[in-house]
Amino acid sequence: MGIRYYAYPVRASDIEFARANPRDFLAADPLADAWGPAELKPRMLYLDKCWGQLQEFLGPRPDRPERVAYQLVEGQVTHTSEGWIPFTRVLDPAQVHEIADELSQIGEVDVLAARVRTFRRDGLVNDDPDELRYVMHYLNDAKSFVDALAEDDLGLIYTIG
Repeated sequence: MGIRYYAYPVRASDIEFARANPRDFLAADPLADAWGPAELKPRMLYLDKCWGQLQEFLGPRPDRPERVAYQLVEGQVTHTSEGWIPFTRVLDPAQVHEIADELSQIGEVDVLAARVRTFRRDGLVNDDPDELRYVMHYLNDAKSFVDALAEDDLGLIYTIG
């Protein structure tokens, strides 16, 4: 199945409790939330396995520091001999506002430009249209989700696992 990303809203008044007790704010089966019938889906963000591409895009690079929006996808699972331990983070409403502001300024041109890789003296652009659509689909979902949370002055909890 692989490692996937799920996020859920958290009321401002519950942020500290969510940090102390993250399992209380995450679904027992988030994949069922993501893939289940639309009428049963809770308010959530599902990034499938695209969180890795979004980390690469939003994270630190030699030519620039990480973006504020990297907070939305930062983290790695802890691998053990018996599988992995999910990574979980809680973001407060102020962080969600900052992330929403930054994501609103990012478009397809920015994502495509970030996909440039240099080999020897030539620049090779990874412009695979299917992968670009995949990344843009989940980036747009992330934008919509954090915009709505910012509008409602909510924080969020996410897990990668």
